[in-house]
Amino acid sequence: MQRKSDINILEKYNKFVILISSPDGDSIGSSIVLKQYLEDQGKIADIYAGSKINKRYSFLPNTDQIKATDTTKINYFEYEIIITIDAGNLSQLYNMDKYPNFRFPENMGMLSIDHHESNPGYARYNIYDKEASSTAEIIYTQILKEYQLTDSQAQLLFFGIVSDTGFFRWATTSKTLKVASELTKYNVEYDKLSSIYTSDINQKDADVFQELIKRTKYHKRPKFVYLYVSKRIMEKLKIREDELQNYINIYRSHFQISLSDYPIYLIITEKRDFYIISMRGNPYTNNVNFAKFAGHSDFEGGGHKNAASYSSKKNIKEIIKDISLLVKQFQETTK
Repeated sequence: MQRKSDINILEKYNKFVILISSPDGDSIGSSIVLKQYLEDQGKIADIYAGSKINKRYSFLPNTDQIKATDTTKINYFEYEIIITIDAGNLSQLYNMDKYPNFRFPENMGMLSIDHHESNPGYARYNIYDKEASSTAEIIYTQILKEYQLTDSQAQLLFFGIVSDTGFFRWATTSKTLKVASELTKYNVEYDKLSSIYTSDINQKDADVFQELIKRTKYHKRPKFVYLYVSKRIMEKLKIREDELQNYINIYRSHFQISLSDYPIYLIITEKRDFYIISMRGNPYTNNVNFAKFAGHSDFEGGGHKNAASYSSKKNIKEIIKDISLLVKQFQETTK
C-alpha cells in the first residue's frame, strides 16, 4: 500500500532532533542538507548518529554538524518531533540488544524519511519512496522543490546519491539520473568525488586489499561470493575499527563486484557480539530480492533487491547456511 507523504510535518513543528543510521554518504549528506534547510526556515534542528563518522568522509562539507552519541541518552524532550534519516528500521538507530527496554518517548511523533523497500512503517509519519535510489533523492525531489541550494548542499546530495548507488551501479532510475544531472549544474566535481571514494588508496590499502582477496570464498550452490572479516583477521592485518569500512569499499569496488560470473556478493564483518552482513547483487544476473530476507532467520535490517544490510547473532557457519537457504527460497524464475 502506498504511504502518504507527511511533508507538512516539517512546517508544523519548530524543534527537530534528527537521527541517522550508521553514517554513510547518503545519511550524512541528507541529514546535513535537511538541517540547513530547516534552520533557513527559522527552526531548530540537531543531528545525532550512534557512531562516529569515518575519516574517509572528511572531504564532505559541514560533517561537524553531526554529533556522535549514544542515541538512547539524548534528552528528546528538548525537541518537538524526531526525524529518522535513511533508517529502514529502528535497530539501525540504537543497539536493541544492549538497551532492550529503551523506547522513544511515546508522546513525541516520529517522521521517517527513507527509501528502503524493507521499511515496515515503524514511524507515525513518513516521507517515503521505495523507488528512490537514496534518501538524498527524496530530500531533493520532495522537500527542496522551491529551495535554492548552495554548492556545498548540492555536493552533499549528489554524493548521497552516487555513494548509495555505487556510482550508478545499483537502484538507478531515469529519475535518479535526472536529479544527478540537475545537481551537477552547481559546483559539483564528479570526477574528484569518484576518485576520492573509489580510487584514493595508499600502499597499506593495497597490502590489505591483497590479503582480503586471498580470503575471498566462492560458494557454488547457490552461487555467491563472500568475504568474512573476523576480529582476528583485523588484528593480524592491523586494521582499526574506524578504518574497516574504507578497506571494505576498496575491496568491493575494485574486486568483488567485478566477478561477473557470480550474481551475489557478501561481506560479513564480526562485531563485539554480532555480525554485519552487507549484500550486493549483480543488476544483470541476480534474481534474488535481498529485501525479502528481513524477518527471516534472526536477520535484523533491510534494504533493496540488489543492496541490503543485516545483522545476525549466529556464528559464521550458521549465517552462510541461512543465506544459502534464503537465496534458494527467494530466487525468482524471471527477472
